[in-house]
Order: sequence, then structure tokens, then C-alpha cells
Amino acid sequence: MINSVFFLFLFELYAIQSEVQPSNFVPYGIDSGDTPMDRRLNALTPPIKIKALFPYFNEKYDEIKLWSHGLILFGNQTYNNLPHAVPGRFPLPSFICVSPYWADTDITTDQNSNIFYREIDTDVNALLIITDMVKRAYPALTSQRMFWAFVATWDRVPGHESSGHGRTKYISGYNNNK
Repeated sequence: MINSVFFLFLFELYAIQSEVQPSNFVPYGIDSGDTPMDRRLNALTPPIKIKALFPYFNEKYDEIKLWSHGLILFGNQTYNNLPHAVPGRFPLPSFICVSPYWADTDITTDQNSNIFYREIDTDVNALLIITDMVKRAYPALTSQRMFWAFVATWDRVPGHESSGHGRTKYISGYNNNK
């Protein structure tokens, strides 16, 4: 029997007005094969089929959606009115998500901010970077090698009605060794 290890990793690369070079993180952007998210206010991606079944709270999911306000939603539920704030006390059985961050953002106001996503299963270099991140964070798992990942990046995303200050970059990833 093959044991599978799944991780959710989140990186706040920079916030407010400080900058960090992301050269030691998973490469992202169009040149890395990412898909850019629509530049609409309150954007939600169409369902994204993923190749690996991702276990989350005793369920396995092969479909996710990204929301421009920082949520990654699991499953094929239809969400018509996603909240801009936490909708209640967790756990929320009908609201299956993780939140790298949850903020009222607006990527329609400039061309510098973007939200990217991609599934990684053949990019050996990216998977080695992710494997190294897991090994550094969890030294007991030094024998684990990641074979699949889904990475979402919120790049220089400003707050809604922002004056340009307080941009944030987040990279969120889900990966496994199976």
C-alpha cells in the first residue's frame, strides 16, 4: 500500500510596502504555464478539474474553483453569493474551502496585479522545489517526493478601493507524493 502525503502550503511573500524576491519559491506567471484569472470584480473561475483526488475533511475532491478574494473552493457546489467576510463559525458544512487569505480585493483597477493558477504533474523542476519546501518545513518527511501539485498565486493584489498601498502576494499550493 502506498501512503499518500498531502500538504497545503501558504506563503505570504510580501505585504504592505516591503518586497521579497520570490526566486526561492515556485515559479509562477504566464511564462511558467499558469492560467491567469479573469480580471473581474468578484471573479470566480469555472470548475477546474484536477488529476489527483485531493482529500479534505474525509472527502476526496477532483474539482476546485478559485475566488479572487482569496478562497480556494472544493467540489462541484454552486456558489452564487460568496461572502466577503467569514460567513459564520467554522466548520461550515456547505462551504468547503481553504483561505490563503480572505480579503476584499480588486484586480480590475490596474494591470500590475494578477491571480494565476496551474496544476503541476510533469514539471519536474517545480515539483523538486515543492519537495524541498516540504522537507524544510517537515524534516521527518525527508524521504517524501512530491509528484503532483496545484498552485494558485495572488500577485500584487490590492484591496478594494485601494490607493495602491498594501499590495500582497500569496502563493498557495496543494501537493501529494502519490
